[in-house]
Amino acid sequence: MGDHPVLALKLSCTAAAAEKITLKTVVTPSGPNGARLPVPASVTIGKYYSAANVTLAPPAYQPGQYQAGISAHLGRRTFTRAITVDPGLASFTNTQDSCSPNDVNLDVLFTGNIPAGGETIKLKSSNAAVTVPATYAFTQPGAIGGGVGPQGVSVQAVSKTTKLTISATLGSRTLTVPVTLVPPWQAGDKVTLTQEFGPGPYYGPSGGYSLEVGLSNPAPAGDTPLSGTVSSSSGAVEIETGSTLGVVAGCESTGISFEVPYATTPAHATITVDIGGSTASTTVTVEPSLASVTLPATIVGGTSGTGTVTLAGAPDEDETVYLQSEDGILTTPQSVIIPKGDTSATFTFTTATVTSDSSASVGAFHSVASNQADSVGSNTIDITPAP
Repeated sequence: MGDHPVLALKLSCTAAAAEKITLKTVVTPSGPNGARLPVPASVTIGKYYSAANVTLAPPAYQPGQYQAGISAHLGRRTFTRAITVDPGLASFTNTQDSCSPNDVNLDVLFTGNIPAGGETIKLKSSNAAVTVPATYAFTQPGAIGGGVGPQGVSVQAVSKTTKLTISATLGSRTLTVPVTLVPPWQAGDKVTLTQEFGPGPYYGPSGGYSLEVGLSNPAPAGDTPLSGTVSSSSGAVEIETGSTLGVVAGCESTGISFEVPYATTPAHATITVDIGGSTASTTVTVEPSLASVTLPATIVGGTSGTGTVTLAGAPDEDETVYLQSEDGILTTPQSVIIPKGDTSATFTFTTATVTSDSSASVGAFHSVASNQADSVGSNTIDITPAP
């Protein structure tokens, strides 16, 4: 696959009139049925001409090498020719580890198993920043491909972002992969700070929230991570990973975990990271925590009632609280909104008819990017049968 050999048809002399030559695929003993060499049904050599060429496209074949035959028939004469088809190039890729952006790990996939004689590809780099061997042989029969060994592949350090291509050629087919080399991070380069769940709001008590520290270039090589500091302007956000951070050599990011304690007032904490004098900041909004959910002490089944959700303080934005009852006999709305400046809101719930005394409760929780944050449970309500 990929090579396009040419079948040459020649007459013994110039044609006095157009000659139609019939072509057929010949199935040889080693030729697979699924990989017959496709040919046109016929080729016409025009008047005054003595030859014609037919470009062939051998199909891929998973078991690898195969024999294909073609017969050409004109008048009483028939000629048969055979061709050996080796696997061709199917793909050529460069796989990189997230913390090794300048690594060059070349992988080749063939269209079929490597034959007993092996397969040898030609390699070429467009830039001296990466040198590759002129040829590389895959010698394991039955394999479908593999990686180009690191021997002979050399990557030079660069002082600026460098783009290049590496090509692999087998027969007449050439595949290329793009490679981008980047210089290491140094003081003055850019630092970014991103909130995993967006700007919030966040609610406590809960933790496991994340910030991502990004570098414009990978951390320099070495056994010691690139170090920096992290700080919060408010105790409303506590950095779980401590006041220092490190970015592993070759990596372009690291994570910071923070938690939010129980809050009675709104807060807007500024988180700042400093790496080599380059800083980045983001503001984390914290709203008051849930204080309680209350229900009446008792209600008759089949009727409706009113519950109350209370916050530990007044929020500075409308606050959505989600409700849930795991008891099938009591149903609540999905959520309730507490307006900014208020500390509570009511909601209407319904109950199912019961034949004996039953009980139920309601849970309330905040949500951050569909993850449940702080939560509280209500008192138990007794549901009695109708008189």
